[in-house]
This record gives sequence, C-alpha cells and structure tokens, in this order.
Amino acid sequence: MFFRLTGIKDISDKNYTLELLIEADDAAIVKKFLGDQKVIIIWLEIYQWDVANFGKSYIVVKYWDTLVKIIWNFEDLEQFVEYVFQLELEVIDANYVVGNQLSETQVQELINSAREKQIAFKKAHQERIKAAQAAEKINFNDKKLQKAYQAIDDIVNQIDQLMEIWGSKIQPITRKKLDDTRGEMGKLRLATNYDKIIEELHSAMNLIVETQDFLLDLLENDKIFAINTETKITNVDVIREQTRLAKANLLQVLGAQMSREETMYASLGHLKIFTQYLTRDFNFVLSNKPLFLKQVFKGIEIVSLFVLVELIILTVLNPVLKLSLSLERVWVVFIYIAVFALLFSFFNHKIRPQTSRAYLGWLLLILLVYAAIMYFLKILLIF
Repeated sequence: MFFRLTGIKDISDKNYTLELLIEADDAAIVKKFLGDQKVIIIWLEIYQWDVANFGKSYIVVKYWDTLVKIIWNFEDLEQFVEYVFQLELEVIDANYVVGNQLSETQVQELINSAREKQIAFKKAHQERIKAAQAAEKINFNDKKLQKAYQAIDDIVNQIDQLMEIWGSKIQPITRKKLDDTRGEMGKLRLATNYDKIIEELHSAMNLIVETQDFLLDLLENDKIFAINTETKITNVDVIREQTRLAKANLLQVLGAQMSREETMYASLGHLKIFTQYLTRDFNFVLSNKPLFLKQVFKGIEIVSLFVLVELIILTVLNPVLKLSLSLERVWVVFIYIAVFALLFSFFNHKIRPQTSRAYLGWLLLILLVYAAIMYFLKILLIF
C-alpha cells in the first residue's frame, strides 16, 4: 500500500518541502524510515487512489536492507533523481510510472550523472564553507590585530609621557630599556603574529608600571598629599592604582593571559581600587591605636543615636503598624540608651585623649558615670 506524506526536511539550514507517496506495508515502517531521514511529518495518511493520478515518476531508494519506492509529481525524471540525491537518499532505481519508460542502461546513466552532480555540489558547498570560515578568521584576526596596534600606540604615548615628565630622574639603565621598548613597539606595527605582539605588549606594560613605581618613591614629601583630610590615601596611591587598572583593562581587551592580581583589577575595576584604599586606611588605623579607639568611640555614639531614632520611629508608628509594644518598656530602653549616647557624644566632642591608655581610662570613667546616673534615675523614676 501507499502512504501520502506532507513533510519538511532540513539540510544545511535549507528546508525541503515533501509532498509524495511512499510504498510500505504499514505506517510504522514509514514513520521509522522518515524518522531516520530526519523528516518532520506534517501529515501522513493511506493513499487509496490510483498512484498514476498523483505522480508521473518514481524512484527506489535503499534503506538498510530494504528498498523503498517513492512516487512524486515530477514531470522530468532527471530532475526527480537529482532532487532526491539532494535529500541525501541513495537512489537505486528510477523510471516513469506510465508512458515511455527508460531502459535499465539509461536509468543507471541518469542515476550516475545525478550522483556525480551531487558529489560536485557537496564539494563546492564545503569549499564555500571553508572559504567563509577562513574569511571570518582573517576578519577576526584583523580586528584583534587592530586592537593590538592601537595598544602599541597607547604604550608608546605612555613611554613618551613617562620620559618627558621625569626626565633626568630616570636612571640611565631604565632609560635605555624604555628606548629599546619604544623601538620594539615600532617594529611590532609590522608584525602579524598576534601572540608575539601580546607577549611584547605585556612586557612593555610591566616595565612602565615598575618604572613609575620606582619614580613615585623618589617624590619629595611636599609633592605628596592626602586626597582627603579623613584618609591616608595620597595622590601617589591614586596614580599607582589607576595605572594598574588601566594595564589590566588593556590586557583584558587584548585577551592576554593575566596574573591573579591583574585578573582582579580587570574583573572588579574600581571596586578593587576602593578595596585597596580601604585596606590601607584600615591598616593605618590599626597601627595607630589612639586613632583606632577614636573611631570606635565615634562608632558607639553613632550606633546609639541610630537605635534612639529607631525607637522613636517605632513608637510614633505603633498605632499604624499595630506592634505589640509596651510604651513603658520602650521609654525605659530609650532612657538607658539616651544617657549612654549623651556620655559618648560629650566625650567625642569635648575630650581628645592622645594615648590609648587615656582612652581606656576615659572609657572606664564613662562606664562609672553611666552606672551612677542610671542608679539615681532608677531611684527617682522607680523603673
């Protein structure tokens, strides 16, 4: 029996519409055959009419050890066979359903010719794909090289600025290295080996950073200043960190292999710089015990005031939020914290000890005064 198929087959991103008859004993065999050929079945039904009314020609394809007969409405048998070869099916036999049939020799010549055309088409198609991939690769390499050449110009400018700003302070050996590196950068503009260019660029950037660090260490004290009165971060620290960030960003754009530190700069950006600044300030505070204790006392004052504000807000919004708050308990807590906050606020604004021992002494005194005040308030207010 014959089954009528309406379906689609996708080959190399091209869709082929199928409208044909397939001869088989049952639908399961047809579905298995179509599934193996990766055909999407839109409609499949038994064809009960005369096959000659459907198509003018037929082909026989090999499916494992079975021969499958397919009828299609092609007027030209040669076109039919060529089309089936495009569907990646192996044609064994072909002929017209009715009318003047071809001889076996003619059929084989037709099949062989269609097979050779398909082989030639596939070969040409593969060559086009390879050519497109090669062109894409060249285009990609060109883009990478353009970025590398731009980086070369940036590095040459950095070397020129470094030598112009620092002048005679640059040691002769270092100056020679910078001159040699600048010369190598000029040669790299003519190079096409991307990996070699990246390697040289990385070395050049390392030399710039090392030279700049050395020269910044030579700066006179009157040219070094803190960027803010509340920090120990100086203009020199900012220059160092910005240079390292610019280096890491450039390496990332070029796709170069980076060290762990460079990767951190490239990934975190200014957050990495902020972390560096914070670490330096924190280390300074820890090394200066009076300053550290001063910050601790300020922190205690701020936290206490924050808690007071929270208590006031909760008390005011209690009717709206319907919190189970006892106003009597809230005011007791408020008094405890308010006295504590006032004592630390007075200390922070009026007393300025110069040693850590003095801070500890004042802390003990504050606690004693706090205990005394709370004792008398407890007696007077009876809470």
